[in-house]
Formats: sequence, C-alpha cells, structure tokens
Amino acid sequence: MSKKYALGIDYGTLSARGALIDMATGEEVCSLVYPYPHGCIDRALPDTELRLKPNWCLFDPGDYRDALEYLLSNVWRQAGVKPEQVLTIGLDTTACTALPVDEDMQPLCWQTQWKQEPHAWPKLWKHMSAQTEADRITEVARQRGETFLEGCGNATSAQFYFSKLLEIYRQAPQVYRAMDRFVNVGDWLVWLMTDRYVTSVCTAGYKCFHTPQGFPSGEFFEAVEPGVGGVVEEKVRMEVVPNTCCAGTLTPLMAQKTGLTERTVVAPALIDAHVAVPAVGLTQAGGLMMAMGTSLCHVI
Repeated sequence: MSKKYALGIDYGTLSARGALIDMATGEEVCSLVYPYPHGCIDRALPDTELRLKPNWCLFDPGDYRDALEYLLSNVWRQAGVKPEQVLTIGLDTTACTALPVDEDMQPLCWQTQWKQEPHAWPKLWKHMSAQTEADRITEVARQRGETFLEGCGNATSAQFYFSKLLEIYRQAPQVYRAMDRFVNVGDWLVWLMTDRYVTSVCTAGYKCFHTPQGFPSGEFFEAVEPGVGGVVEEKVRMEVVPNTCCAGTLTPLMAQKTGLTERTVVAPALIDAHVAVPAVGLTQAGGLMMAMGTSLCHVI
C-alpha cells in the first residue's frame, strides 16, 4: 500500500518551517525552512522612509504567502513522494498575528493609498503598542463582571486581537472604516488555500475572547469605546469551527501553483505553542511544556 503523508507548516516570527510526516509512523520524512525576506518590520515600513514608533512590530503578508507556496511546492518534492500521497495540510501561527483586509480578503497594505499607513499593515504577535487599549478592555470587563476574562488570566494584553483592533479604531479611524475584516493570519493562509474563511476554536478562544457563548456582547464593546458596539458583526465575522474539522480542500489555483492535488484536505489554523503539546507527547494532566524561542510559553 502506498504511504500516506501529512504536510505541516509552522509560521514563526522570522521564518516558516515545513515538514512532511509519515501518517502511519509519525516520522518526519523531510523539512525545509523559508526565512521571511522582510523579517520583523519594527523600524520603518518597507520601501518608505516612514519610521515606526517604539513597541511597533509588523510583517509583510507577501512573505507569508510566498512561504506557503514555497513549502507546499517543495517539501514533498524533496522527499521524493507523489502529490497524491500528501493527504492533508495543517498549519500553525503565532498569536495574535492579524491583518486588515478588504472585501476580497486582500491586505490593505497592498493598496497604494494605504502603503504608507502603519495601521493598514499586519500586526505581529509582539506588536506591543496597544497596551492602553488592553488596559481599557480589562478595566471595563472587570467592572461588568465579564466571564470571558477567566479564560485569559483575568487580564488583557497588547498582544490580544481586540486590543490591536481598538488601537486601529482610535488611532487610524480611516483604516478601521476601510477594512472589511481584521483576520488572524493563519485563517488568511487557510483562505488562500481553500477559498474558505474559518477560525478554529483554538484561535478564537485564545486572545480573541471567544467562549461557548460566543464573543463578548455589543454592549460590552460599546462600554469600552463608544462607536465600536458593532465590531463583531462589522469587522470580526468569524465562522468558528472545531479544531479537528476540514476547512476545505486546495483550490484549483493553489493545486496548480504547488503541484498538489485538489483532493488535499486542509485543516483550520491553530496556535503554535498549543499544537506543540500533543506533538511532544504531553498527554497527561499536570504536565508542563515550555516552548522557548522568540518568546517563552508555558503550557500545562
């Protein structure tokens, strides 16, 4: 019987890594690395003289798209397997790394009118200039007794999804109005592969405040900042799906670009440190994993 493989991609802070896994044995058959040409954008916007403020950290979405196409095209070829043997694709990303897109899911920063507007660019997980907004969200949530805070340590960070989105609303209202959605980069990459926009429970539940009851209410967001009460309906609009569901299959265009087949199944995007837990064999309650890289994550 022909061997079957899964192709995984890990999107880190400075590079993306692709690995081909034997689905029967769990063996890593082949791996490749794609360094991002623009790295972390924390000093000036590319091809401009516009300097960024302290605590800013952006990225070029073209780097992530190119990494996707490169790794999907080359990992299985280097391993010498046939495209029909690659049955499924899964990816993880840093969190919360998100970008404003238009109604066609294209990054705003690709448009000439927004190229020199920092808030139109994707914000990397370690973009830390939204702490004032994070503190406001925490303050109002505690005052109102919002239970969603219990899932994130009873405090909000500048790294969180709504902190960054509120920062755009306050500092660049024109960008807020122009964006159709504020999307997590992993979900955008899955959309590039499948033409379907979905968010995993993992991604939505951590740093995006989603619980089994849904997102926080419009009344909560209006209390945080007058004018953003409709943010979930207007700028979020996530279809939250189980981590283990099928997000879709490769589009004809992506299959043509990569050489894989249109039958290749794509999973929803997950968070990097979270997927490492089963990967390292941590399956018993009370175990602790530390992921040490650009950041240090403790997962129990």
